[in-house]
Amino acid sequence: MADIVVDGRRVSTEVRDQPRGFRILVDGHPVAMTLTRTETIVGNIGTSTRQTHAPCRVDWLDGAPWPDDALINVYSDSTVHVGIQQKTGYVYNTAVWHWDHLRLAFDPAYTHVDVTWDDWADVST
Repeated sequence: MADIVVDGRRVSTEVRDQPRGFRILVDGHPVAMTLTRTETIVGNIGTSTRQTHAPCRVDWLDGAPWPDDALINVYSDSTVHVGIQQKTGYVYNTAVWHWDHLRLAFDPAYTHVDVTWDDWADVST
């Protein structure tokens, strides 16, 4: 799992001791998290995004933390975008790209993070 540096702070994850789950740490300490889940579908005639899970406080995020080969961008407003390629499938002349995109938006004190987890798929031909 790759550590990320944001405003001089080290952002990392801690894996849950039970199957599947992780939480976000800042400088080695857990931070409060609010999770929103969305789904984005990119198709031939446009892109649609819908909320699939309303914002709620969580102690742990489902799944595995981002791998070392994740695409990570840190922006000047202290938000972080993490792209994790899940799978690619091929059907006839169409490649289906499936990614998980996490957007981390920290409060100014880095004691809370809003996590938007987008299940993203490109099904255009």
